[in-house]
Amino acid sequence: LARAGLERAADFGAMDIAKMCWAFAKFDVVDAARDFWAAMASEVPAKVHDGKVNDVSMIAWSFATADVGPEAMYSEIARATRRLLDDLPPQSLSNALWCFATKGLRPEGDFVHAICQRARHVIGEFVEFDVANMCWALVVLDAVDYELFDLLANHTVATGLWKRFPASSASNLAWAFAVAKFAHAPLFD
Repeated sequence: LARAGLERAADFGAMDIAKMCWAFAKFDVVDAARDFWAAMASEVPAKVHDGKVNDVSMIAWSFATADVGPEAMYSEIARATRRLLDDLPPQSLSNALWCFATKGLRPEGDFVHAICQRARHVIGEFVEFDVANMCWALVVLDAVDYELFDLLANHTVATGLWKRFPASSASNLAWAFAVAKFAHAPLFD
Protein backbone atom coordinates (compact mmCIF):
# COMPACT_ATOMS: atom_id res chain seq x y z
CA LEU A 1 0.00 0.00 0.00
CA ALA A 2 2.85 2.39 0.74
CA ARG A 3 4.38 1.75 -2.68
CA ALA A 4 1.02 2.12 -4.42
CA GLY A 5 0.35 5.33 -2.52
CA LEU A 6 3.77 6.63 -3.42
CA GLU A 7 3.30 5.83 -7.12
CA ARG A 8 -0.22 7.31 -7.24
CA ALA A 9 0.20 10.22 -4.84
CA ALA A 10 -0.83 12.76 -7.47
CA ASP A 11 -4.14 10.93 -7.93
CA PHE A 12 -5.06 11.13 -4.24
CA GLY A 13 -7.79 13.54 -3.21
CA ALA A 14 -8.24 14.91 0.29
CA MET A 15 -10.41 11.98 1.39
CA ASP A 16 -7.90 9.47 0.01
CA ILE A 17 -5.02 11.16 1.83
CA ALA A 18 -7.07 11.30 5.03
CA LYS A 19 -8.04 7.63 4.99
CA MET A 20 -4.68 6.25 3.92
CA CYS A 21 -2.64 8.39 6.29
CA TRP A 22 -5.03 7.73 9.16
CA ALA A 23 -4.61 3.98 8.66
CA PHE A 24 -0.84 4.25 8.45
CA ALA A 25 -0.70 6.44 11.58
CA LYS A 26 -3.10 4.16 13.45
CA PHE A 27 -0.83 1.16 12.79
CA ASP A 28 2.33 3.24 13.34
CA VAL A 29 3.56 2.59 9.83
CA VAL A 30 5.93 5.53 9.68
CA ASP A 31 9.62 4.59 9.51
CA ALA A 32 9.03 1.86 6.94
CA ALA A 33 7.04 4.26 4.78
CA ARG A 34 8.99 7.55 4.91
CA ASP A 35 8.76 8.03 1.13
CA PHE A 36 5.00 7.49 1.25
CA TRP A 37 4.59 10.10 4.01
CA ALA A 38 6.78 12.58 2.10
CA ALA A 39 4.68 12.09 -1.03
CA MET A 40 1.44 12.58 0.88
CA ALA A 41 2.83 15.64 2.67
CA SER A 42 3.65 17.20 -0.69
CA GLU A 43 0.04 16.62 -1.85
CA VAL A 44 -1.66 17.98 1.28
CA PRO A 45 -1.19 21.74 0.67
CA ALA A 46 -2.97 21.62 -2.68
CA LYS A 47 -5.65 19.11 -1.77
CA VAL A 48 -6.59 19.68 1.87
CA HIS A 49 -8.76 22.65 0.86
CA ASP A 50 -11.02 20.30 -1.09
CA GLY A 51 -11.59 18.16 1.97
CA LYS A 52 -14.65 17.91 4.13
CA VAL A 53 -14.60 18.33 7.90
CA ASN A 54 -13.62 14.73 8.63
CA ASP A 55 -10.94 14.69 5.94
CA VAL A 56 -9.17 17.77 7.26
CA SER A 57 -9.37 16.56 10.85
CA MET A 58 -8.05 13.11 9.94
CA ILE A 59 -5.18 14.60 7.94
CA ALA A 60 -4.19 16.83 10.87
CA TRP A 61 -4.36 13.96 13.35
CA SER A 62 -2.53 11.53 11.08
CA PHE A 63 0.45 13.72 10.29
CA ALA A 64 0.84 14.92 13.88
CA THR A 65 0.55 11.36 15.20
CA ALA A 66 3.17 10.16 12.71
CA ASP A 67 5.27 13.25 13.52
CA VAL A 68 5.89 14.01 9.86
CA GLY A 69 5.32 16.86 7.45
CA PRO A 70 6.77 20.36 7.08
CA GLU A 71 5.48 23.40 8.92
CA ALA A 72 4.09 24.87 5.68
CA MET A 73 1.83 21.83 5.31
CA TYR A 74 0.43 22.38 8.81
CA SER A 75 -0.24 26.02 7.91
CA GLU A 76 -2.36 24.84 4.97
CA ILE A 77 -4.19 22.42 7.27
CA ALA A 78 -4.94 25.39 9.56
CA ARG A 79 -6.26 27.41 6.62
CA ALA A 80 -8.50 24.54 5.53
CA THR A 81 -9.70 24.10 9.11
CA ARG A 82 -10.47 27.79 9.32
CA ARG A 83 -12.51 27.60 6.09
CA LEU A 84 -14.67 24.87 7.66
CA LEU A 85 -14.81 26.45 11.12
CA ASP A 86 -18.59 26.95 11.29
CA ASP A 87 -19.15 23.24 10.68
CA LEU A 88 -16.48 21.81 12.97
CA PRO A 89 -17.61 19.50 15.77
CA PRO A 90 -15.69 19.31 19.06
CA GLN A 91 -13.48 16.43 17.94
CA SER A 92 -12.24 18.40 14.94
CA LEU A 93 -11.70 21.50 17.07
CA SER A 94 -9.68 19.65 19.67
CA ASN A 95 -7.78 17.69 16.98
CA ALA A 96 -6.79 20.92 15.26
CA LEU A 97 -5.27 22.36 18.42
CA TRP A 98 -3.83 19.00 19.50
CA CYS A 99 -2.08 18.72 16.14
CA PHE A 100 -0.23 22.01 16.57
CA ALA A 101 0.52 21.42 20.24
CA THR A 102 1.89 17.94 19.54
CA LYS A 103 4.13 19.26 16.78
CA GLY A 104 5.27 22.22 18.86
CA LEU A 105 4.04 24.62 16.18
CA ARG A 106 2.32 27.93 16.72
CA PRO A 107 -0.68 28.44 14.40
CA GLU A 108 -0.74 31.72 12.51
CA GLY A 109 -2.96 34.69 13.35
CA ASP A 110 -6.08 34.25 15.43
CA PHE A 111 -6.48 30.54 14.65
CA VAL A 112 -6.52 29.47 18.31
CA HIS A 113 -8.95 32.24 19.25
CA ALA A 114 -11.27 31.25 16.38
CA ILE A 115 -11.20 27.60 17.46
CA CYS A 116 -12.05 28.63 21.03
CA GLN A 117 -14.91 30.82 19.85
CA ARG A 118 -16.37 27.94 17.85
CA ALA A 119 -15.94 25.61 20.86
CA ARG A 120 -18.15 27.89 22.93
CA HIS A 121 -20.99 27.33 20.46
CA VAL A 122 -20.77 23.53 20.66
CA ILE A 123 -19.90 23.01 24.35
CA GLY A 124 -22.85 20.65 24.78
CA GLU A 125 -21.41 18.28 22.16
CA PHE A 126 -17.99 17.82 23.82
CA VAL A 127 -17.14 14.32 25.03
CA GLU A 128 -14.41 13.39 27.50
CA PHE A 129 -11.67 12.98 24.90
CA ASP A 130 -12.44 16.36 23.32
CA VAL A 131 -12.48 18.18 26.67
CA ALA A 132 -9.14 16.73 27.76
CA ASN A 133 -7.39 17.28 24.42
CA MET A 134 -8.71 20.82 24.02
CA CYS A 135 -7.51 21.87 27.47
CA TRP A 136 -4.17 20.04 27.13
CA ALA A 137 -3.49 21.65 23.74
CA LEU A 138 -4.38 25.16 24.93
CA VAL A 139 -1.92 24.84 27.81
CA VAL A 140 0.85 23.47 25.59
CA LEU A 141 0.24 26.27 23.08
CA ASP A 142 0.40 28.78 25.95
CA ALA A 143 -3.04 30.00 24.91
CA VAL A 144 -5.23 29.19 27.91
CA ASP A 145 -8.74 30.55 27.54
CA TYR A 146 -10.03 30.65 31.12
CA GLU A 147 -13.62 31.27 30.10
CA LEU A 148 -13.54 28.21 27.85
CA PHE A 149 -11.85 26.15 30.58
CA ASP A 150 -14.68 27.15 32.92
CA LEU A 151 -17.35 26.23 30.36
CA LEU A 152 -15.71 22.87 29.67
CA ALA A 153 -15.32 22.12 33.39
CA ASN A 154 -18.94 23.03 34.10
CA HIS A 155 -20.08 20.88 31.16
CA THR A 156 -17.97 17.96 32.39
CA VAL A 157 -19.46 18.18 35.89
CA ALA A 158 -23.07 18.94 34.92
CA THR A 159 -23.35 16.13 32.38
CA GLY A 160 -21.52 13.52 34.44
CA LEU A 161 -18.99 13.29 31.66
CA TRP A 162 -16.28 12.86 34.28
CA LYS A 163 -17.65 9.37 35.02
CA ARG A 164 -16.56 8.18 31.56
CA PHE A 165 -13.06 9.66 31.50
CA PRO A 166 -10.38 7.06 30.79
CA ALA A 167 -7.27 7.47 32.93
CA SER A 168 -5.28 9.22 30.20
CA SER A 169 -8.00 11.82 29.58
CA ALA A 170 -8.54 12.42 33.29
CA SER A 171 -4.83 12.88 33.91
CA ASN A 172 -4.40 15.19 30.88
CA LEU A 173 -7.33 17.30 32.03
CA ALA A 174 -6.07 17.51 35.62
CA TRP A 175 -2.59 18.41 34.36
CA ALA A 176 -3.96 21.12 32.05
CA PHE A 177 -6.01 22.75 34.81
CA ALA A 178 -3.08 22.56 37.24
CA VAL A 179 -0.60 24.10 34.80
CA ALA A 180 -3.16 26.78 33.96
CA LYS A 181 -3.51 27.40 37.71
CA PHE A 182 -7.27 27.07 37.45
CA ALA A 183 -8.52 25.11 40.46
CA HIS A 184 -12.14 24.52 39.40
CA ALA A 185 -13.41 23.03 42.67
CA PRO A 186 -16.44 21.11 41.31
CA LEU A 187 -14.31 19.52 38.60
CA PHE A 188 -11.59 18.46 41.02
CA ASP A 189 -14.14 17.17 43.51
